[in-house]
Amino acid sequence: MPRYAKKGCTRADIIEKMLDQLKADGGYDEDMDETDSEQVIQQWLYNCVAYSDMNPQIEKDLSKLEFDWENSEEDFESQKYGKLPDGTSIIWCFAGGDWEFPIHFAVYIDDKDHLRAYMPLDGNVYCPKCKCAYGSCEDEEHEPEEEPTPDWEKMYAAACKRIETR
Repeated sequence: MPRYAKKGCTRADIIEKMLDQLKADGGYDEDMDETDSEQVIQQWLYNCVAYSDMNPQIEKDLSKLEFDWENSEEDFESQKYGKLPDGTSIIWCFAGGDWEFPIHFAVYIDDKDHLRAYMPLDGNVYCPKCKCAYGSCEDEEHEPEEEPTPDWEKMYAAACKRIETR
């Protein structure tokens, strides 16, 4: 079943919506530079997603896997994957505790003008048996022998297949 993103939405639109939520949620930091997208995204992830019930839909979007929010921010390695094929923007983020390999997900504005998240399983780094970030597996046998790396091509392909614009 596809998810729908608002066609033509830009990175600036997503960040503006994040900023609006920060102001509405009370998580807005008066000292934050509103022009610094890195600060806005990080504050939004902490105050409006990780440690708040303000975004129940995003919580549901990201509930496929278990992971910690201790370290969460935009993933700058993914910048070349920041637009869907028609040019609509998505922002790739990651989250995970110090003991975990991070889980990656894309944030976008849906066709109803709400912030949403999509977590591709294909290409993401996680334990499929425990459905959690590597590092949080209950059974050490499930942990990888070598450090896993996300496959951006697969994650991007999954996002493009699942998120349609209208």
